[in-house]
Amino acid sequence: MSADPLRDPADMWDPLPPAPPGFGPWELVDSRAYYRAWKDDLPVAAIYVVHGGRIEKRFYVAHYSKGTNQ
Repeated sequence: MSADPLRDPADMWDPLPPAPPGFGPWELVDSRAYYRAWKDDLPVAAIYVVHGGRIEKRFYVAHYSKGTNQ
């Protein structure tokens, strides 16, 4: 038997899609920054996280990459 335990498939699953071309990686932000970015037409994502009977909503924003002239 291997010393390495089997990886949980949930650890390999990323709930966020890749950031659109021309944008940097997703950044975790608060709800105010999320809604500002949404109004500015930036890519945004919101996911629900459930743990221990608690439900949280997490907000993500992808900003323009360096070198993008927008």
